[in-house]
Amino acid sequence: THLGCSVNVTPKELICPCHGSIFGRGGEVFKGPANRPLEQLAVEERGEFIVVLS
Repeated sequence: THLGCSVNVTPKELICPCHGSIFGRGGEVFKGPANRPLEQLAVEERGEFIVVLS
């Protein structure tokens, strides 16, 4: 999420539908109004599930 909004995932970027910010797949800001990158979370694949570790 970004400020409580779930971002939309595309093959090249993450888009915040609430504020219009665009982020790279690594969370870096491509276009504001966001002024800081998305928080990165540690994840692990367990079978057919992705589990957030942090």
